[in-house]
Amino acid sequence: MKLVVTGANGFIGRSVVRACLLAGHELTAVVRTSAASQTLTDEVARYPNTLNVVVVPDLTAITDSSDESWLEGAEVVIHCAGAAHAAKSDPAFYLVNSEGVDAFAAQCARHNVQRFILLSTIKVFPSDCGKIDRYTLADPDTEYGRSKRAGEVALLRHCSQSGMACSILRFPLVYGADFKGNLGLLKIAARVGLPLPLEGVSNRKSLIHLPTLVSLIEACASSQNKEEILLVADPHPYSTEALYRYICSQLGVECRTFAHDALPGRLARRIADKLGFAEKLFGDLEVDISGVEYPSNWKPGRGVLEILNDGE
Repeated sequence: MKLVVTGANGFIGRSVVRACLLAGHELTAVVRTSAASQTLTDEVARYPNTLNVVVVPDLTAITDSSDESWLEGAEVVIHCAGAAHAAKSDPAFYLVNSEGVDAFAAQCARHNVQRFILLSTIKVFPSDCGKIDRYTLADPDTEYGRSKRAGEVALLRHCSQSGMACSILRFPLVYGADFKGNLGLLKIAARVGLPLPLEGVSNRKSLIHLPTLVSLIEACASSQNKEEILLVADPHPYSTEALYRYICSQLGVECRTFAHDALPGRLARRIADKLGFAEKLFGDLEVDISGVEYPSNWKPGRGVLEILNDGE
């Protein structure tokens, strides 16, 4: 199968590239800079399949007159590129996540791409809904979430106007060998030995293990569904205390916590609330994937934390 992966040098994109090469696909990886191109080429040099790396500085600037030879004959596009870490009102959110998807999807449809796989987010749902399932309506209340939802709508419009099929994946925070986002903050705390008021915290946060997400992307590449919007996460949520213990174990450092409901814990929670971290540390964000019909009989594997908790 001839595939194109955008954002190929990112946290998720690199893993998608490696998996596709191992599966024997003919692959074109799209990156923004020559330096990223060289880094990615060096990383996959040991793989038997040849990787074609293309430098496209700005996917939002693609026009009908642009050189798009790298799209010719592509069967599936896996769009990993996106803006996530920016200021709350950064226009880059809309430029990349909405306008960029709109422009790129139009070009893919024009080149008769068979399927467009879009990596979206659970941020398209309200941030205070607590629990998300397949019936939860997309109603984002952040600029990031709105930009991602606008990208979804743009893709669905192009697919309805052409023969292109699409898979839209909505998922929570991704974890793997490295820790990003909020997990990155916990990693910093663990490295400096910062005690956190997490002892006894029983909140429920859903995550998704990177290999699980990558395997679903591979399944979507051969999906027969015209349009599919898939909610995916590890089968069971975790508490922040369990996450912190996992990160400490991975780093090989002592896990220092204290009771969240004792006086020091209550004071620490007030400070976290003033700094805007309380919801991230103690709040719930659960994704219920029961009843979701995935392509090719795909099923999510057990999360790494579940396996560790079982002592396997």
